[in-house]
This record gives sequence, C-alpha cells and structure tokens, in this order.
Amino acid sequence: MTPIKNLIKAVALLTAMHCQAGNTVIKEIEELEKAGKYTEALVKIETASVSEEEETRYQAIYLQAMIYRKQDLYEKSISTLSYIEKQFFLTEARKYDLYREIGINYRHLSQLEQAESFYLKALSSAEAMDKSNLVAQTYNNLGVVADHRNLLAQSMQYHLKAYELLKGTDQYEKQGANFYNLGDISVRMGDKENAEYFFQQALVADKASKELRNVAGTALRLGELKFKNGKTDEALAQTKEAIEFLKELNARVSLARAYRNSALIHIAKADLDNALSDALASIEYATQTSSTLQQFYAYLTELEVRLKRKELAKAKTLLTKLDALTEIETAEVLLEKYHRLKAITLAAHNNYTQAFQFMKSTSKLQTQLHETLLEKQVSTYKASIDALIQSQQLEQARSAQAITEVNLQNAKLSTQMWVITAISTFLAGLFLVGFFVVKHRNAALKAKMYQLNIEQKDKMLADISHELRTPLSVLKLHIEAMEHNLIDDSTLAYAKINNKINQLNELISNVYQLSQADHNALVILPQQHSAKTIIQSYIYDIERLVTSNQLQFIADIHVDDMSIYIDKPKLDRVIDNLAKNACLYTDKPGKVRFKAVVNKQGLFLQVDDSSPGVSEAEQNKLFERLYRAEASRSRATGGSGLGLSICKSLIEAMNGKITVKSGKYGGLCIQINLPHAVDVPA
Repeated sequence: MTPIKNLIKAVALLTAMHCQAGNTVIKEIEELEKAGKYTEALVKIETASVSEEEETRYQAIYLQAMIYRKQDLYEKSISTLSYIEKQFFLTEARKYDLYREIGINYRHLSQLEQAESFYLKALSSAEAMDKSNLVAQTYNNLGVVADHRNLLAQSMQYHLKAYELLKGTDQYEKQGANFYNLGDISVRMGDKENAEYFFQQALVADKASKELRNVAGTALRLGELKFKNGKTDEALAQTKEAIEFLKELNARVSLARAYRNSALIHIAKADLDNALSDALASIEYATQTSSTLQQFYAYLTELEVRLKRKELAKAKTLLTKLDALTEIETAEVLLEKYHRLKAITLAAHNNYTQAFQFMKSTSKLQTQLHETLLEKQVSTYKASIDALIQSQQLEQARSAQAITEVNLQNAKLSTQMWVITAISTFLAGLFLVGFFVVKHRNAALKAKMYQLNIEQKDKMLADISHELRTPLSVLKLHIEAMEHNLIDDSTLAYAKINNKINQLNELISNVYQLSQADHNALVILPQQHSAKTIIQSYIYDIERLVTSNQLQFIADIHVDDMSIYIDKPKLDRVIDNLAKNACLYTDKPGKVRFKAVVNKQGLFLQVDDSSPGVSEAEQNKLFERLYRAEASRSRATGGSGLGLSICKSLIEAMNGKITVKSGKYGGLCIQINLPHAVDVPA
C-alpha cells in the first residue's frame, strides 16, 4: 500500500505544481496587459492558450479578448469571446464576465441594442450569484447604453438602482462612475443643482479609489459645472486642483481644456493678465496634440482675451490661424463663436462691410443651432416618454404574471385544504381549515393589491401621456411649419415653441423629482439664512402674484430676529407652488393670506385662500400624484397634478410636515411645519 500512497502523493504534487505554474503565467500576462505591453502579452497568451489546465486556457483567451478591445479591435474581441462561450464550461461567474465584456464591445461599435441584450444576460448572472456589487456595475452599464440611446428617463432609473446598491459600500471606483453618470444626466435634464452635488460625490469616491485618471477627469468636469453655475471662485479653485492632477498624468488634451476653462473664469472675474497666461498655456498644450478641436478652442480663447485687453493688432493676427482651422473644424457651435469674435475684431479695425457679413453669418448660425437644439430636445423628450411607457408595460406584464401565480397557488391551496380535511380528525381539520382560510385570504389580498397597483399605474401612464400629447403635437406642427416657411413671424413661433418645451421640461422635471423621492435620492443642502430676509422675499413674491390676479393679499407675520437653516431653492419651489395654486383656484373677488411664524420652536408657514373650498373627503387625496379636485379641469387651471405631491416629498425630505384643512375664509389652508429649521446642521 505504501508504494501506491507515494504514487498518489506524487501525482497530487505534480498537479499542484502545474496549476501554480499556470497561475504564474496568467499573472505575468495580466501585469503586461495593465502596463499596456499588449504585443508581449499576446505572445505569452499563444503558449498559455494550449495549456493542459482548463482554467489557464480560459483565462489566457479571455485576456486576449480584453487586449483586442483595448486595441480597438472590437469585432475580433467579440469573435474571441464567442469562441470561449462555445468551447468552455461556463459558471455563473464566467457568464457574467463574458457577457459584460461582449456588451462593452458592442457599445464601442455603437450597436446599442446588442450591447443592452448582453448586459441583461450579465445582470441575470450577477443576480443568480447574489453579488450586489456586480449587479450595481451592470446597472451602470445599462444606464450608459440607455444614455447613448437618448433614453434619459430609463438611464436615470438604471443609475438610481445602482446608487441604491452601492450606497454604504467600499466599492469606490464603481460609486464614482455611478455618481458621475448621475451628474451627467442631471446636466442634460437641466437640474444643475443636483448635477453639482453628484459630481462632488463622484470626486470624493474617485479620490477614495485612488484612480488618478478618474480623479482628474471628475475634478475638471466639476470645475466647468461650477463656472456654468456662476460660482467663479469655487470653479477656479476646482480647476486649479484638476490641473495639478492632469500634470501628473501628462494629459495634454485635458490640460488644454482645463487651462481654457481657467482663462474663461479669469475673464469673468476681469483678471485679464491671468486670463492671457492661461489662454497661452491652453494653446501650448493643445498644439502638442493632434486635436484640431482643442487648438481651435484654445486660439478662440486667446482671441477673446486679446479683444478684452484691447490688443487689436494681436487679435487680428489670430484670425489667420483660426481661418485655417475652420477648413478642418466645421461644427456650427465653434463657427458661431468665431464669426462673432471675428466681426468684433474687423469692426474694431473699421472694416465694417466684412464685420457686417460675419454678424449676419453669426445670426444665421445661431438660428440653426437653436433649431437643432429644439429638435434634439423634442427627440429626447419623446424617447424618454417612450422608454417610460415601455418600462410601465413591462411592469404591468410582471404584475399580471404575479397575479396568475397567486391564483394558481390559491387553486392548489384549496385542493390541499379539502384533502387534509377529509383525512384529519375534527380538531386537526378545524385547525388546518382555519390556517388555509387565512392563507387564502392573504393570497387574495395580495392579488387585489397587485390589481390595484396595475390600475394606479395605468391611470398614471394615461395622465402623463395626456399631459405630454398636446405640447408635443404643437411642437411638431410649429417645427414642420417652419421647415416649409409657412410662418411669417419666426420670433413668435420660437416663443411658442419655447413655451411648449418649458411645459415639457417642467413635467419631465417633476417626474424626475418624484423618482428621486421614491429612491431616497433627494439631496437636501441646508444653508444659513436670515429668517426676516427669507420671509420678506416670500411676502414680496406672493403679493405680486396675488395682486396680478386681482385678489386681495393679507400678510400675517410673526418672525423673531434669528437665523434659519434651510435648503432655500427647494423651499422656494414649495412656496411658489402653493401661492400659484391659491391664485388659480380662488374666485374673484377673493383673498389669499400668507402666514409665517419663526421662533425657537421652528419655522411655520401657511397659505390659505377664500372660496371655493375642497371637501374633507377630497382633501385627503390632494397629495396623491396626478390627482385633481375636479377631473374635468384642464391644463390651463389644473396643471399636471404633480405639484402638491412634489411639495410633500420636498418638505418630508427636509424632516418637516405638510398638512391640508379647510381655511377660515372658506377656501383651502395648507400648513408647513419645519421644527428643525432652527437647528444648526451637524
């Protein structure tokens, strides 16, 4: 027996040594791949891919596919991954890696439907393994694909799901990507307040992950956004931080962009010496790259600085360089700014004829850009609505399936109940009958809840579709009319189009705000304010609104001289909404009262009006989404039915309470209580 035992030990030792050798080769290949030495890595892969060890062969060929992707050989990478799918046994972990990698390749090829299909397969594997970090990562991937397909609402839903899964974990790199994507979508949806918050959180997560390239990119994006939000001092400090990170990476294209942003900030601050220095630095880095786009932007920035400094001769010499670049870069947004600055330069040299021609060109380009923007916004909103409808239909199908399963379970439970009753004693049978009756009732209640959920979602979908149909139809008619030159007054047409886009934007923003509330993603940023200043501003705004509607305004103010800590933009939105509602639903002649009490107990606000009122039965429903006290009310008087629901979500997010009751003047009385507004934030 001893020789046999020795032989077994020897075989086991040789197998272990063979596996260790395979692991060593794979680690060497991974290090070469991370260092960007792809040719050397591919040579080693040729040997490892014919190893006797299945795991070594799999890892080697998988790394080969990743290298092909990083060499932009996407179709070759997909072919290699398809070979793996056919030739190897796939565990759930392998399926996840494989399908996600195929999805990434298809995304780079802009074949977005295929990319989404493989990401969904990867999501299924991640859920099967119960790996929340992988599920979150896949939701991020799906969000990026939806974003590329211009489905902003669906993209936001995916990223919010990833946010919920990543919250509180140490997956900093994934958190950074998630916050960055949320910030980018918020910018495109016009929500600059939340966008800045998300990019700030992305920077915190990126710094924790210590991925310098991500840190630098996020810092630069945050600096640009702060500048657009008018926070020049914060924007300058943030951009300087980004420049330091980018210098470590020697990222010339991003450095050209960062110095250009810094130059524009200095122009806004009237610091023209530093503006010129940064503009020249932007040109220095831009000319070290092959990016004519960055060179164009850099020279444009210098031209703007030279004109501000009244250095007209130097400004004119820049026109030759920029004229040459216009032969390569023909984007309308670039040409519009260049033609405007060129017209100013020519006019400063008394060349008014050419200056006039370039101002005409600027005006034409502005019109084209405006039309393109309108078409893009309409397309974006339509795509977002379609995605919401598809998501709603999918949810309905899932709910219907759940109801069917519950009904089948009910039938099975009923059969089991009769069988057990027939073969059991009276007492045992009685007990079991009672048990199954209760279970049957619970199942029936669950089915009823599913049905109610479907009906509520159907009503919400119908209401949202109704709200969107009219402005979309008007937009389409106006755009088609302008395309065929059927409208004489283009200014009036643009005003009408802008009005309808504002209606669409407000509705989409409202739905987005409620989605954030559902996912606990509302960002509350309390800041210190003077109570008297805040209340006086509300009195001024509400009085103007009330008197413009030919109603009597009453102010009932009891405010101590103290500070309050509130998220002012969100409270502004609540008060504005309540004041508009009071004016819309008060008969003339009537009155609107604004009451404010600020003391050590907290902040109390009240808006009430005169008749007509709302019955007590309907008062309890006013905060429901898309509910109107009168179903026949049109948009002109009833709005979208989301206003009070948003007010409730904002006040509750600020740890406050909002209630409704009948007012003493015969109308409606809305009361807001914010007891923590006088507490200093931690």
